[in-house]
Amino acid sequence: MEFHPIDTRKIFKEYKNKKHPAAHLWYQIHYDQYRQLKKGEKKQKNVIDLGEKKYILKDIKKDIKRIYFHQDIQKLGERVNKNRLSALMELSNAHLRILKGKLTKSIVQGLGYEHVRETSLSIHPIYGFPYIPGSSIKGLVRRWFIEAFLEGDESQLVKSDRQLAEVGREIFGIQDQQGVLQFLDIYMFNNVKISNDIMTPHFSDYYDGKKAATDTLGPVPIYFYTVEVEAPEIEILFIVRGGKNSRYPKEIIGKIVADWTKSALVELGLGAKTSSGYGFFNEVKDVTEKVMTKQK
Repeated sequence: MEFHPIDTRKIFKEYKNKKHPAAHLWYQIHYDQYRQLKKGEKKQKNVIDLGEKKYILKDIKKDIKRIYFHQDIQKLGERVNKNRLSALMELSNAHLRILKGKLTKSIVQGLGYEHVRETSLSIHPIYGFPYIPGSSIKGLVRRWFIEAFLEGDESQLVKSDRQLAEVGREIFGIQDQQGVLQFLDIYMFNNVKISNDIMTPHFSDYYDGKKAATDTLGPVPIYFYTVEVEAPEIEILFIVRGGKNSRYPKEIIGKIVADWTKSALVELGLGAKTSSGYGFFNEVKDVTEKVMTKQK
């Protein structure tokens, strides 16, 4: 806390003797990551030396216990999501589709973002709950489309005169052509738990250019955050905007993109470390009519 402004320190001192810290997960995960080095404690790497006081990163494995998803954040998420859905339903020149999917395992989003630990997690800076940017979902579906229909050759999306490539250009857009598809951020606030997992790279000294890659190099455990969503389903929203130059009805495009999104989430997974099984969905369904009827 010594690294924060005086007014901030005063506020958080009030939480020291309380059961839970600040509700906003941005602070819990992205700040307050250091602890003071105890007298006589063995000096470790990456110590911040301030003279009399020295600081090191906290142990995620132990520190994860303090991260608490406050019920007020869940209530906020429900309210924000309801208001967002109402606003989207009022759009006159856009077709809204709503999907719901079930995760097979935890999801890791934002692992490579800038962070003091170099293992970050995407937390909404305003609302304070985990989220997945809409651009990540669109990028995933675009990748699936290129793999499935364009032989994995991204250049065909720009150069090919095939009808599928033309459809792809209209939907996703290219450098000089705006696409009609827009995914909304996925908000994760229903029965969410922040957990930790571990990866053990065996050749960190080799990657750092210090030593050759040999069997004598030991693994270096690196802990990272994961999001466990205990809610039965995660909501995925996207809109298709109409325009004067659109060659296909937005309702038809909406149905096509819904099918592509289902396949992408099941086959490729979303977020980081999908090769380890994170971010895959085992069921994705279109619930547009059901949700919109309930919302009305």
